[in-house]
Amino acid sequence: MPLTDAQVIAAFGDPLPYVRPDGTIDGAWETAILTSIELPAPLPASWDRRVTIRRLRVHRRIAPLMLAALETVCAQPYVWATIGDVGGCYAWRPVRGNPRALSRHSWGLAIDLDVADNPLGAGGRMDPLVIAAFRAEGFEWGGAWRRRKDPMHFEFSALARLG
Repeated sequence: MPLTDAQVIAAFGDPLPYVRPDGTIDGAWETAILTSIELPAPLPASWDRRVTIRRLRVHRRIAPLMLAALETVCAQPYVWATIGDVGGCYAWRPVRGNPRALSRHSWGLAIDLDVADNPLGAGGRMDPLVIAAFRAEGFEWGGAWRRRKDPMHFEFSALARLG
């Protein structure tokens, strides 16, 4: 089950003190919570497939779990090859369709994979082994949500996995 806003803030930090009057985020927020992980193999960017993504910024507390899921997928080259692109992890933004709620990407707790084949609101074509690898590390798959499906989206939700 996805985490509540209160759970996310308690476990991963409160961005409110870092929000500027114009709604942008002070860089101190990113410095405080993020780290970079190197992808086990590069992937094209969803917004421009000519751009190759090699590193992602993610929340420090889940970086090992995110990396473990990606490494599990990459260890099976035929499965890694099903991921046509990556949409990224950290992005300061609201939930699509709800400007009053922050996306879990605002904490670096979510990743969007194989965006072109798994559009928001659709059933998706995510390989079951990708889903299993992320679930094993404590991530929810947006393609299984009852409300608006988001099959490109994996979101950390297992607080018990944190040390």
